[in-house]
Amino acid sequence: MLENIVIWLFVSEDCNCKCKYCFVPDKKNKKMMSRDNMYKMLEVANGLIDNNEVRTFNLRITGGEPLLAFDNFKDILNNLDKSRFTLELNTNATILNDEIIAWIKNNDISPGISLDNIGFQKPFINGKSSHEVVIKNIETLAKNNVSMGICTVFDYRNFDSFVDLANFVCDHKQHVGEFSCSTDFIEDYFDENDVNKMEKIYKEIIDVLYKRNFDIFNILKFENVKLGQISYCPAGRDLISVDADLNVSPCQSLINEIDLGKFDKNVIERMSIQDNNRYYWERGLPELCDNCKIFDFCFGGCRLQHKHLNVLKNRCELRKRVFKYVQRYI
Repeated sequence: MLENIVIWLFVSEDCNCKCKYCFVPDKKNKKMMSRDNMYKMLEVANGLIDNNEVRTFNLRITGGEPLLAFDNFKDILNNLDKSRFTLELNTNATILNDEIIAWIKNNDISPGISLDNIGFQKPFINGKSSHEVVIKNIETLAKNNVSMGICTVFDYRNFDSFVDLANFVCDHKQHVGEFSCSTDFIEDYFDENDVNKMEKIYKEIIDVLYKRNFDIFNILKFENVKLGQISYCPAGRDLISVDADLNVSPCQSLINEIDLGKFDKNVIERMSIQDNNRYYWERGLPELCDNCKIFDFCFGGCRLQHKHLNVLKNRCELRKRVFKYVQRYI
C-alpha cells in the first residue's frame, strides 16, 4: 500500500497571468475540470483507498489559476473526509473575496501563494504587474488569520536583488508556514554565471531572514531542499498530476508530456509497470549523486532535471554552496 499520494489537480488550465515558467503548456483552450470529472476523480480515489492500494490522498488544487474555476469545485471539495483527503491550494492570489476566504478557512487550507518579487510581480495577460493586487490579498489573508506559503521563482536574469521580498516575508512571518525559493527548475540551461549570481541572491536573503528571526531551519525551502526535513522527489510514485480530462502524468512539470493513462482504478498498476514512468517509480539516480555530501537532504532532487546533467551539476553546486552558508546560522 502507498501511504499517501499527492495529486496536483489541474482544475483550470486557464489563467489571468502569463508566467514564462507555467506548468500548463497551452492555455489557449481555457479548459476547466468539469464537475462530472471532479466526482469521477473522488470516486476513483475512494475506491483505491477502499481497496487498500493507497491510504490517503493530498489534493493540491492548481492550474493555471484554480480560483477561476472556484464555482466548479467549491461545494464538491468542501468538507471531505479528512481521514482520507487533505487539501492544498496553489494560487497567484489575484482573485480573493469573502467566500473564498471562508472556504479556505473551513477546509483548513494553507494556500501556496506565488510571489516572485515586490516591485514587479508576474504579469497579467495585459502585461501589467500583478504585485499590488497580490500583496493586498496576502495582507487580507493575514488579517483573517490564514496561514500560507510563499512560493518564489527567481527571475534572476532581470533582477539582481530580492531583499525587499525577504523583508516582506519576514513582515508576515507569523502567517508564513513555508517560504519556498527556487530558480526555474525546468530550464535546460544553468551555467556557472547563474550559479554565482544565485549564490549571491540566496546569501542576501538568508542574511535578512536570520537578522529578522525567521525560522530558516524549518520554514525556508531552497531549490526543493528544507533543512528541517527529508526532501526527495516523489514524482511518479507518491505524486502525480491529473489534468482537466483526468489524464495522468508523473508530476506537475510533465503535464501532458508523459502519458500514464486516465485516473482510474488501474492507475497505480500502470504507474508501476509503464516504461515511461520507470525512472520515477524506481527513484532513479545519476552517478553525480554518488558520495554527495548533501545527498541525505535532497535525495537526488527533481528527477526531471536529471536529463540535463550539465545543468544538474550546476544546480547541485548551488545547493551545496547555499547549504554551507546556511549552516553558519543554525
